[in-house]
Amino acid sequence: MEDVKNEKRAIEVYETLCSALDKLNFKYEKEGKDADGDYTVRFSGVGEDLPMEFVMFCDVGRQLVRVMSQMPFAFSQDKRVEGALVTCRANYMMVDGNFDYDFETGKIIFKITSSFRDSLVDEELLLYMIRLAVSMVDEFNDKFFAVDKGLMSVDDFMQKYKA
Repeated sequence: MEDVKNEKRAIEVYETLCSALDKLNFKYEKEGKDADGDYTVRFSGVGEDLPMEFVMFCDVGRQLVRVMSQMPFAFSQDKRVEGALVTCRANYMMVDGNFDYDFETGKIIFKITSSFRDSLVDEELLLYMIRLAVSMVDEFNDKFFAVDKGLMSVDDFMQKYKA
């Protein structure tokens, strides 16, 4: 019984999510239920510099809506420590969401989540999550890339994003 209720609630949030993306006039791909049992949508963002790809999941089991965006590059082996430092600073500057950094691979993924278990999740919350994700990825992706390529130093990054 609980599984049916969770599935129904995830579908409602998924439909609201698609409506929110329609409201933003985003082109997106409705994947529906994926192999993990989550309802999934993919879309691209248009930023000032690097391409941005986003995926949103309505997680049936955990009753979460998640937005994720992997950076289109990974920090090179010799820049992994610098990647950790600038990712940490970027996270310190954010109120919501965070960048996950995998030191082993140099990959960075932005994510933000919200629970819809026994809660109301309306279009405004989903619009907030989408806009925040696009804004944060657009703000930091090119700076992360610049640090990786040696075009921006860690000190310059820290100075730009002073606490």
